[in-house]
Amino acid sequence: MMFLLVFIGFQFRLPHNHGSSCGQARIIRLANTGPPQLTPIMDDAYKHWIKISNIVNEELISPAPMLMVSRTKDRIKKAAASMELGGQAPVWLTPAQTNAKYSTNFTDDFMMFEDTTAGVMRADRCVAAVQIGEDPSSLLEEQEIPSASFVDLTASNYLYGLPALDSAGCYKSRGSINTNRVLDSYSLLLYGAKSSSTVYTVSPDGECILDRCPKHPNIIFATGFTGTGFKLAPTVGNILAGMVLGRDHGFDVSPFGAARFDNFKTQYHLNSKY
Repeated sequence: MMFLLVFIGFQFRLPHNHGSSCGQARIIRLANTGPPQLTPIMDDAYKHWIKISNIVNEELISPAPMLMVSRTKDRIKKAAASMELGGQAPVWLTPAQTNAKYSTNFTDDFMMFEDTTAGVMRADRCVAAVQIGEDPSSLLEEQEIPSASFVDLTASNYLYGLPALDSAGCYKSRGSINTNRVLDSYSLLLYGAKSSSTVYTVSPDGECILDRCPKHPNIIFATGFTGTGFKLAPTVGNILAGMVLGRDHGFDVSPFGAARFDNFKTQYHLNSKY
């Protein structure tokens, strides 16, 4: 049987500024607010990127803790639980401790922790590293280790920011954001930063879709990764290979099947056991 893999949203030639792999830097971390099954995929992808970094003999990920903050207790508790599921411990901080460390201005109604396993991917160089024919020696110059990245989970249109690498740091939001609240809270952490926008393919519930066409099971599609597709690419590639070959790829991807949407029905099982 001939198989067809469909990656929806891959209509631009590299390099480009229309997806999760664009730009100089992306946050890679263990803490997340997705389904529990996402955590081992993220952890495995991080390890694959370290292997790629070793192969090309370049530091493609700069170690940098991620500060996760929120006024919404349930969301930050879920993010902390994802770290614990991955075998790591979130480092909880009080607003006073965070303000002293990062020169921020968080009020007492915030909760926060650090993901000390996090890092900043040199996205443009990572893309170059996995392209055939690139010269690995030109991928990365010596850089200072950045201070920290951050994510504010208070609202569904959450805000996140990255530290400066080659140029000023940047902050992004998923949807609109109250700029005054941002500046009041983050103060010097955002000093000199610039805002940035990126085009993402987003599913109705914000999680990716990995599935087979219900009428044509030899067609497998992957889409809706928002900003995580690039980071998860090594592991998602292995998962898709397992789906094509009918072998155990080692991950439970059932939460990412299209059957979770009412208008999509499939008879095929998507978890790791075929």
